[in-house]
This record gives sequence, structure tokens and C-alpha cells, in this order.
Amino acid sequence: MRTLLQALIICCICNSTASSQSIDTVQFSHVSQFLYEAILPYSSYSCRFDDQERPYLYTANVELGVVVFDISDIQNPIPVDTVLPSELGGLKPTNLWHQNGLLYASVGGIQGLAQDAGLAIFDVSDLTDLSILDVWTDQSYSEGAAIVIVDGDYAYLGAMELGVVILDVSDPSAVLFVGHAELDPNFPQVPGLFSTPNARGMSIRNDTLVVANDAGGLRMVDVTDKQNPVELSKYINPDMDAVTQSAYNNVLLVDEYAYIPVDYCGLDVVNVADTAMFTENWLNPWGCNGTNWNGAEGHSNEIVRVSDDLVFMSGGDAELLAYDISVRTEPELVGAYTFPYDSVVAWGVTANSQHVVLSLVNNSVFQQPYYSDVGGIMILEWNMILGADERTLERLPVYPNPTDEILRINHVGNYLVEVYDLLGRPIYEKQHAETSSIDVSHWKSGVYIVSIRSEKGQFSQRLVVH
Repeated sequence: MRTLLQALIICCICNSTASSQSIDTVQFSHVSQFLYEAILPYSSYSCRFDDQERPYLYTANVELGVVVFDISDIQNPIPVDTVLPSELGGLKPTNLWHQNGLLYASVGGIQGLAQDAGLAIFDVSDLTDLSILDVWTDQSYSEGAAIVIVDGDYAYLGAMELGVVILDVSDPSAVLFVGHAELDPNFPQVPGLFSTPNARGMSIRNDTLVVANDAGGLRMVDVTDKQNPVELSKYINPDMDAVTQSAYNNVLLVDEYAYIPVDYCGLDVVNVADTAMFTENWLNPWGCNGTNWNGAEGHSNEIVRVSDDLVFMSGGDAELLAYDISVRTEPELVGAYTFPYDSVVAWGVTANSQHVVLSLVNNSVFQQPYYSDVGGIMILEWNMILGADERTLERLPVYPNPTDEILRINHVGNYLVEVYDLLGRPIYEKQHAETSSIDVSHWKSGVYIVSIRSEKGQFSQRLVVH
């Protein structure tokens, strides 16, 4: 387990701004973290940077409440205000949305004993003293709330197996119920103990709401009439459904495509140009099937768009993956920050032009489908290499990349090199000193993750072997 308040940084090089070039690689390096005491199973589920670019970070921490961190010193995040669940009617925060000086939090914990679904709205003009404007809740929706998104005067609350609640938030101090989208609970099958549809992720465009409905696949809902929303269609990847019980966790809309993190089944790219949804591509790096769900190295959780052609996806043992989506139907893995079997699991993810923050969940009580014993936040620096020339590449910690013969590690001092394939299986591990080389000529062609650990910090990069 990593040390509390560890603040380590390692230098990476980014030396190109040519947006027309493809992304060669994205590098991640550890900057800092704030971890909750290991003896208490506290978790962070969601995080958001301040949308006015003030040096603050908002976090939804189920047991602790909403916590604001001062990140003016990015290497030393400091909590400056906390709103406890007791101040929110006992409801536990699960997800955040930040817009126009207001912070929206879905409340109603989704693990353990079910809570009523709710929405809390905060005035964040003074970030050291959050002001609660209103807390809406309704006992009719008694299965908790997993997510909130806001579009104009309306908030959409993912009320787990009870579908989507639509709220009028035009007056943030007086939230009003507007409507309820009931989602077919019997698709793709009659619900079972571990196959109940739950509204876990949402994205909206032009009054069409797309819902990641957990075991219920993907749903498209017309919310033009807020009081009477209509489920237009439902979809689940037939290839995935044939081999396992899939779980659609989150959804990101880019052009006419939906990018969906699926528990341990990777990334599903679905065409949502019209109601007849269909999969364009399914990236299944962990080879998911009905026998390896528990403890698999994947468990994809949330996804965020960082630029036009770059998305980050958080996950279980693969804490963070970066995909180039310049070819929309062919996402390419271009970077990762992953240390398999380290008992650290990321749920929420947010990013700006320089840093990415992971929300870490402590699952030491439930231990299903993965074991994790670290809760809090982790801050990474990210750098993107675009079509770098050979001279630049030789200054990077891992080069040449791609390679089919000799991989060189350019690092000073003692360090541990670990290489994993995309199934999380260890390929290489060795302690090194100074610049060294690894013979990869006998390795299978494919993508690998190279991790370097030293007293200077932790570093992770994608490696392509031809």
C-alpha cells in the first residue's frame, strides 16, 4: 500500500504541438496523493476540478461527504472544507457535476444498505466554506443514486434500478421534481441477484439521454418532454452478452459514438447515430468471460474526454488507461498508469490540460469484485508525445518505442522495472542501476505496459513490440 501524503514527482518530456500528428504515447507520472486512514474503509468515488480554474478540487467521498481540497501546491493537496453526510440528511455523496459556480452532488449511497436517491446543490463561491443551497430527496426512489448530470435548467439523477429522475434546478435553492424515466428492467434478461439493471452512467445531447444501465446495457431516452420521457431503444453487445454478464458503468458521447467502460470487459464503442444502436468496436484486453469476473485485472469504471482525440479511462487493477480516438471507431491504447495486484482501485477520474486525478475506493469490506484497501485521491501529471522525432524519443525514459529488438531504459539511480501484458500478467521484473537495456526480441508482438519505480517516483508508459 502506498504511503499517506506521499508527494513524489518524476520529469517527463513532451516536445510537440502539431495537432495533425497522431499520438505516439501518453506518459503518466505520480505527483501526489491524499489517502484516508487504512483502518477505516473510506472511499472517494468522484472528483472534479474547479471549472473557473481556481486551484481547488471537489471530491465525493461516500462515508466522509463532500470534501474540497486546496491544490495550489499540487504536490501537497490539503482538505479545506468538508460537508458531512449528516448535513445532507444522512445521504452519502456518490458523484459530482460542477457548472457555473454551482456544485451538484448525487447523494444516496449505492453499496451496503440502500438509501433514498437525492440531489444536493452547493454554492462554491467560497471554497473554504461550502454553502448548501438545497437537498432534494424522495422516498419513492429508494435504491440510491449513482450519478448526476446537468443540462440547462434540468438535472438527471441516476437512481440505480429505479431509472432516471428528472429535476428542475432553475432555482438551485428550490429543486423540483419533474419526471421519471422508467427503464425496461427485463432487458436483456429477467433480473437476477447479480444481473439487475442500474442507471450508473449518463450523457446527453439534444434532448436524447444515453444511459449506461449496468447489467441492462445501453439505453436511449427521449427527454424532450421532461414530464414524460420515453425510452427509445436498448442495446447490449451480443458478443459480450454471449460469454458473460456484462456491466455498463459509464458513457461518453463523442460525435455519433458512445464510449462505454464495461466492468473487466474493457471498452465498448457503440454507434448511437440513431435508435438502432450497434457496436463498432469492442476492446477486450482482459479476455473477459463468465469465469474470470471476480478479481480480473480490468473492471473499467469511468471515462473522461481530455482533448478532441484523447480519452482517459479509470479502472480496477488497471488504474488508468489512455486511448487515442482520432479514428473514432478504432481506439488505440497510447498510455497507462497501472501497477497490477497493488490493491489500489480507481473509480472516478477527472483531468485538465496538465493533471489527472483518480478517486480511489476502499473495498476491503465487500471485497467483490476486487480487493482494494486504499481510499482517497491520487494526482498524476500527464504528457502527450505527438509524432516525436528520433532525437526526442531517445531522451525519454523508455525508447525506442515501438521496438522489436532492444528496449533501453534511460533512468538515473537504482530503480525497479516491471513489464506487464494487457492481461496484467508479469513479463519482466528486474532491479536496475543507471541506463540499461532489455532484450525483447523473443517477446510476442503486442502492447505492453512498462512501469518504473524508484525513490524519485513512479512512472508508467505504453510499449509496442513488433
